[in-house]
Order: sequence, then structure tokens, then C-alpha cells
Amino acid sequence: MTTFERIKNLCRDRGISLQDLARSVNLGENSIYAWKTKAPTSDKLRAVADYLNVSTDYLLGRTNNPNPRQGYSPAVQDIIDYIEQNSEFAESIRHLIKTVENQKNDK
Repeated sequence: MTTFERIKNLCRDRGISLQDLARSVNLGENSIYAWKTKAPTSDKLRAVADYLNVSTDYLLGRTNNPNPRQGYSPAVQDIIDYIEQNSEFAESIRHLIKTVENQKNDK
């Protein structure tokens, strides 16, 4: 999914138009549509991310988590993102945790 598509979906889910979003962050009314074919500047992307309360990494497609947990190092956040995107791996982690908890309870 492209940056433009992510922004469009977020706006749709929140009931706002792309033009309203652009005006709210002091961009030209149709400037976000230009992001279909060219990358936004970092300051414009940051303004949109702040307004939508998501990370710039989410808008850029670097994570599927719109609101990464605060306080984690980038490496830990990468692991969390991987787990959230791979249900089979997540199930393996849950099984491992249960096994460890059961062993602790058996002692």
C-alpha cells in the first residue's frame, strides 16, 4: 500500500476528506493527491502524521502498526512489528510463553 493509499484510508475511516486534511495542516488543497506519484517532503509527511496521530513510518509503509509503542528501541519495535504481521510466528511466541509459564508454575 502506498503512502497516498494509507492517508486516503485513514481519512475515510475518520470521515474527513483529503482536501480537509490538507487545509488543516496548511498544505495546498490538492497537494496530497500529488503524493500518488511523488514522495512528500519530510516536514509535510510529519504534519500529516501528527494530524492523523500515526507514525511517519506507518504512512511510509515501514510498519503496519499506526501507533508504535513509545519507549521501545527501534530494534525491539521491529520485532514487535514482525510478530504483529506474522500470525503463525505470533502463535509460536504465545506457545513459548505458555510453556515457560507452565514450567514456572510446576516448580
